[in-house]
Amino acid sequence: MKHVKNKFLSKVQISTQLVEVLNNIEPTTSHSTVDMDEFTAYGMTDADELITMFTLKDGRNIYRIPEPDFVICLFEAGRQNVIKIPQLRKKLLSELENTHSTVLNTNNFFATCSLGSQSLMNAMEAFINRIIPEDYKYESTTTKATIIQNKQQIERNISFEVKIKQIVPDAIGKNFHIEFPDLYTSIFDLKNVRDDMTHLKSFRKSKAPLSYESVFNKAFKMDYLKALNAVKSYINFYSENLIEPCPCDKDF
Repeated sequence: MKHVKNKFLSKVQISTQLVEVLNNIEPTTSHSTVDMDEFTAYGMTDADELITMFTLKDGRNIYRIPEPDFVICLFEAGRQNVIKIPQLRKKLLSELENTHSTVLNTNNFFATCSLGSQSLMNAMEAFINRIIPEDYKYESTTTKATIIQNKQQIERNISFEVKIKQIVPDAIGKNFHIEFPDLYTSIFDLKNVRDDMTHLKSFRKSKAPLSYESVFNKAFKMDYLKALNAVKSYINFYSENLIEPCPCDKDF
């Protein structure tokens, strides 16, 4: 999969007439009496798109930064690691006779799997939180009470499983896990590997030496390229062409 096209988090195409008006506005140099935290900064691209910008504060300095779509950023970080894994797997198996190379290759393989799966799942979780409507309420009933949670509470309190299988289909009216069950399973395979590598457990039933053998074997067998395609398919299912190849001639 080729590297993906970077995009701004929020943009609006504006008319030539509005561009002329904006270009003729005199800049304001003094903000001493204005609380700028109450305002959203906007910028304009060469393609006459109005984009949102966020504030970066570095000590006494304040910068306005064009806000990229970090879902795409995280997906691309995952892609860059995941596409290396098949070759790293082959390299590990081909150099087992050399102890030094084996240790280096094992570490490199595990780290790359961890970074790739972590970034892809971060992209998934960020995207799911984003597409839940602002006015959506999630109602759950226990033996003691009925609990109603708003978007902010859903983001903080509700599990990934409930969000992806119940809340998003109910809120959006489209059901990925029914239409693409195989890809849905691949996303959860990725999540399970990510969870195991992120939260390495040290519990042992016997007095055997500590080992992460089972985690490494699970990571080694995982089909990361299939999971990469599954994450891309999920995102584009709910936001058409959000993840798309960059039109440039370069790749990395």
